[in-house]
Amino acid sequence: MHSQIPILSGSVSTLVLICVIGLAGCVDTPQPSLGLDAGIVAAIDDVISDYFPSQSAPGVAVLITRDGERVYERAIGRANLEVNADIGTDSVFRIGSNTKPFTAAAVPKLVDEGRLSFQDEIGAHLPDYPSHDRSITIKHLLTHTSGISDFTSIDGFYPRQFVDQSPEDFIEFFKDEPLQFEPGSQYRYSNSGYFLLGHIVATVTGMPYSTYLDETFFAPLGMDNTFYDSSRRIVENRASGYVPEGDGFLNGKYISNSIPYAAGSLISTVEDLATWYDAVMSGRIVDQALVEQATSPYRLEDGSLSCCGYAWFLGDLAGSPVIGHTGGITGFYSTLVYLPRERVFAAALTNANWQHFDFENLAPKLAALAIGKPYFPPIAPAPDVSAAAGIYRSTSGTAIEIRSKNGALYFVGNNDSEWPLYSTAENQFYNEVEFTTFEFSASENVSFGVLAAKRHGEPIVYVRE
Repeated sequence: MHSQIPILSGSVSTLVLICVIGLAGCVDTPQPSLGLDAGIVAAIDDVISDYFPSQSAPGVAVLITRDGERVYERAIGRANLEVNADIGTDSVFRIGSNTKPFTAAAVPKLVDEGRLSFQDEIGAHLPDYPSHDRSITIKHLLTHTSGISDFTSIDGFYPRQFVDQSPEDFIEFFKDEPLQFEPGSQYRYSNSGYFLLGHIVATVTGMPYSTYLDETFFAPLGMDNTFYDSSRRIVENRASGYVPEGDGFLNGKYISNSIPYAAGSLISTVEDLATWYDAVMSGRIVDQALVEQATSPYRLEDGSLSCCGYAWFLGDLAGSPVIGHTGGITGFYSTLVYLPRERVFAAALTNANWQHFDFENLAPKLAALAIGKPYFPPIAPAPDVSAAAGIYRSTSGTAIEIRSKNGALYFVGNNDSEWPLYSTAENQFYNEVEFTTFEFSASENVSFGVLAAKRHGEPIVYVRE
């Protein structure tokens, strides 16, 4: 999700791809191996240094774990440019939309306790919220399939993000917007849905959303550096957020934490986030069956599978299933992935709104290296690759559009966004935003007549129109 001036991000089909800024001289010292062989450590060091070559600019904290044990850690850059404080793996960053998986764990926990049902209509808990004569369930909110408009795309949002508001007051801002589609029929990333989920959690538990997370998750797990953010709270090792400007940086703009709320207001460290993922994925937060449900693709009304489960983006990374999320909020970006088969977690948190290099793909690249599957290097596409451009449709009616520009192919996402496809072999391409492999084959004398797209599970076959 990206508005003109984004405060939250994370939508799979609309993630910002960003590229490295050339800054002078890295002087940090890579950490010694904590469990990976020297060749893999060197490769990971090289990738991180390519992204962040300067110790004197905003930087990154990185942590990789396997079976809950750290195997790699590194920190580069300044947590605060004004006092020259360095980033560490204990630095506290805003994590933006990586808040959503916390909300997506709170709801199943309440379901497990019998206090909620996934099939509850939101009106059962928020009676003043209009249903537009449709059945909008909690599961629709969890899976971004409710049809409720994302509040960042609504006229008048920009000035509101600077003003403290109660959840009830801010819901008034977007609740009367028309639905974008029939609930359950489409996936479309919606911060509004997660805002509503946070308010439902508060309503059901009788305590503020922030208090529920603290008492239910943070304190029991020893996540002492994870908080619902407040600009007035004194937070030890808090990193400041920056926005690139010319050859330098500006402080990130203030926004009210009451606006991102349950969709994006948490702050944390790579260390606490590793603790969180280990607890969730091992079934220590909610029952393992609910974890599997939350991390399985949601089936839409037409029978096709969505890209996501409950908040988490799902995909295939070099043949390994991947669960992850990203988050962008003024002055910060975060990218987290978990490989359930290998029990590998990778986190990268940065304190700048990098808009010009693919930071959101850093964690997947590091995770792939950590399991001995180097990330796909782009190779030159075949000379006739432009012939692959067109509309491809599955038997369920779902369509994929592939475009060709300047000898390269692009997958077309929501809002006409275009994401490059990188060649990995003859007639095989990889979309690193959605962790999807595309393989073209011939049909009835058409060189590119069939497209098999594999994101999770078995490939879905599309025939060219």
